[in-house]
Amino acid sequence: MLLCFAVQSADAQDRNDPAALEAALDEVRTARERYPLYYRLCQLATKDFDRSKPFKAGRYGESAYQEAGRLGDEQLKADAAWVTALAYERARNEGKEEYWLRTATRHAMAARNADQVLRTVDKRSRLATKERNYRRAVDINREALDFFTRDGNNIGDMRAEIELERNRLEQMRRQLANQSDELIEEVEQLREERQDLSQENERLSSTAQQRSEQLREQSEQLSDLSQQRDSIAQRVSAAQRQVAQLSRQALEEQAARSEVERELAQTELTQRQLEFEAREAQFDSAQSKVLRNYALGGVAILGLLTFLLFYRFRAKQRTAKALARTNEDLAQARERSDELLLNILPAPIAEELKAKGKAQPQQFQDATVFFSDFVNFTRISEMMRPEDLVKLLDECFQAFDRIIGKYPDIEKIKTIGDAYMCASGLDNRKGIPSNIVKAGLEMQDWLAEQGKRRQQIGLPFFEARIGLHTGPVVAGVVGVKKFAYDVWGDTVNTASRVENESAPGRVNVSETTYRLIKYQFDCEYRGKVQAKSKGFLDMYYVVGEK
Repeated sequence: MLLCFAVQSADAQDRNDPAALEAALDEVRTARERYPLYYRLCQLATKDFDRSKPFKAGRYGESAYQEAGRLGDEQLKADAAWVTALAYERARNEGKEEYWLRTATRHAMAARNADQVLRTVDKRSRLATKERNYRRAVDINREALDFFTRDGNNIGDMRAEIELERNRLEQMRRQLANQSDELIEEVEQLREERQDLSQENERLSSTAQQRSEQLREQSEQLSDLSQQRDSIAQRVSAAQRQVAQLSRQALEEQAARSEVERELAQTELTQRQLEFEAREAQFDSAQSKVLRNYALGGVAILGLLTFLLFYRFRAKQRTAKALARTNEDLAQARERSDELLLNILPAPIAEELKAKGKAQPQQFQDATVFFSDFVNFTRISEMMRPEDLVKLLDECFQAFDRIIGKYPDIEKIKTIGDAYMCASGLDNRKGIPSNIVKAGLEMQDWLAEQGKRRQQIGLPFFEARIGLHTGPVVAGVVGVKKFAYDVWGDTVNTASRVENESAPGRVNVSETTYRLIKYQFDCEYRGKVQAKSKGFLDMYYVVGEK
């Protein structure tokens, strides 16, 4: 029923077209919508089995099982486990087939689905018999017998429950038929309302046409009024020009009178000024000698003051230049110190350390830790001179630094021998670790290109294993001399184990990281891989961006 619902909800896609179903996955948001799509994709991939991708169908089935787990439905879990077992049967992976058949049996018993219990038990018995493990075959059948006999849970009771369930489904079918009839009636009503609206639209269109005719007539009337207004404006303008001409004659006469009066006043002022200058010349002849002596003394004092001010000005200039050079040297030293500090610490930690003299440790819930190391490093180092080895390591690590430098959310932590460690998500903002995965792919591409060049000229080259894991970490600054920024926690240990289990030239991620990046990257499921001190972990190789 869920599969039918999912296909109906994406009515533009063909339920037998894997590409259409995968496209529908990007549009749905809930586990109830994703489950049937994964279920159908598993069936199609099992039917059209591709030997080049033997685990493709199984991964779809496992995704369906995970979505059923989120829904908490035992029957859906049993169905998802069953199709997953069929997928691994087609892939001839008997270990995973047995695991998923056992899982399907457990959930079918929890859902009390007798038919499915019988199917799964039959297949498990056949597998055990094929492996000549007859004791396990007997145990499997005994487990099924216990299920059918304990607490009166026999097949007759189950058949009765099935009949009740069938009756309930029949009632639901009748209810859906009634609802369908009601919907048909509503559609008929909507069709009638649409016809009414169409008639109303025609009436409004006729009214609008009449209104347009009225507006055209009013526009013509306004045009006539505008012509009349222009004629009146021309007559008013002519009258204003006549008035302005009369006013200009009156103003010219008044200006002539004013000019005569101004000349008379100027003549009288000139006469008085001549009299004043004659009296002033008599007074100046008596005081000119005294003023000349005062002027010479003032010039001497002014010259002395000018020399003193110029000397003081030059001294201030020399002092200001020396102070500017000192400030510039201090600024350059501070800039170099900040650059060195930012090469060691993240910017927020560096600011806190400069402001307070120490930095408080922080906990981040969704950090992604990245580890890489070079394969056969010891053997290669024995083949090279020390200076050539250090040069090659420096070239590789500089390339790694340039790659992560393109992504502001990635922070380099440290290098340990031939190992390189960095992390993202150290800012308490939940996000997808896509940039650090891209950086890992770019590093492998760079190493591959470098390896081709060095191989052509007969020089040794490095291949790297890369591993990533996402989880909580604690980050902080330790030490006083040569202090370092570092991260700690089980996430760091798990990332190291994931890197150890990677293959040369590949980017290996844990199940936690895969769930965050699976919509942006194509990944290849590796199955459960045993990691040192961690048991079996689900791991994936990142193939590339989608």
